[in-house]
Amino acid sequence: MSEAETKTNKVVKSKDISVFLNLEEKRDFNEHSKALYNVFNTLILKANSIEELKCLKDLFEQQKKNFKNNDYVNIKDSLRKKIYECL
Repeated sequence: MSEAETKTNKVVKSKDISVFLNLEEKRDFNEHSKALYNVFNTLILKANSIEELKCLKDLFEQQKKNFKNNDYVNIKDSLRKKIYECL
């Protein structure tokens, strides 16, 4: 490497990398949670029977760890309301 290249290269510490990786994971998780939220919302709105809603509830509970807290609570409330409407 030339002297000019070494002056422009930035030294990256392991601490910097871990902060960057944590930010990337959070962003991916939030995007994933939003996509799951939209899918479940659509499926709940299109469900026509208690049996369909039961299946969605089971699937929803399996995906519980992939939601942000607010998204999980909102979907759970939507599911309850739709079940009540079908009764």
